[in-house]
Amino acid sequence: MAIAGTMMLLGPGLGLVPPLRPEKDEEIVAAWSTVAGVELPPALFFVFIGTCKAMGVLAMWDTFGTQLDRVANLCFVPQLLGAAYTHHMIGEPLVPPLVMLSVALARLATTPSGRDARGKGSKAA
Repeated sequence: MAIAGTMMLLGPGLGLVPPLRPEKDEEIVAAWSTVAGVELPPALFFVFIGTCKAMGVLAMWDTFGTQLDRVANLCFVPQLLGAAYTHHMIGEPLVPPLVMLSVALARLATTPSGRDARGKGSKAA
């Protein structure tokens, strides 16, 4: 199951699976190329997005330990801000990415420092 999820996240950017909606992918890359001021290579763009998603999911599973989980969870913030911008630029509803952004921010704000999600003390203490 984890391999299938990783392929969904990273596969299009790595060229391992074809994009599900090529026209929409072109719109997304065009919107971000405008922001960047240069033409972004679609494969590189989607590998970056897929990596952010994969790291965020692994962080939510408490894979990296307290400090690295917080850093990895930060990967969700630019990705979800970008998703909201993309939804705005291509005329899709803003609610889904904004709801998920609030979840990511709430998770960052509520993880107690020095304690991991299971309530165990930090190894540094």
